[in-house]
Formats: sequence, C-alpha cells, structure tokens
Amino acid sequence: MKKVLINVDFKDRYTGEKHVAGDITDMSEERISEIKEVNPHFITVIGNADEGKKSGKKDDKKDDKKAK
Repeated sequence: MKKVLINVDFKDRYTGEKHVAGDITDMSEERISEIKEVNPHFITVIGNADEGKKSGKKDDKKDDKKAK
C-alpha cells in the first residue's frame, strides 16, 4: 500500500468513492496504476502507507525542544 495525495476532485468509477483534492489516502499499487492510466495528474504518491508509524514524529518534536 502507498500513501497518495489527491490532486483533483474525482469519483472512482469502480468503487463510487469520491476523492477530494488535498486529501491523503492509502491505495494499492495496482489501483494507483489504474487511476494514473486515466489521468496521471489525479494523484501523487507521497510514500508507503506505513511510513507515518515509523517516522518517529513525536521524537523529532522532543529533539527540537532540547535544542532550544
């Protein structure tokens, strides 16, 4: 699974789900390929779906406080 940014409002013709520009969602690589075949500008892949859990964002904030 990949994390994608929705660039343009569109309705998924297979699932009926409406995607709104600016939203971030998880999609399979297969689904990403299908959407990009229609219009490569609809979505932008921004990372792996599980990246947020591993990034340690809370730890980064602690480091910033120590630096001040």
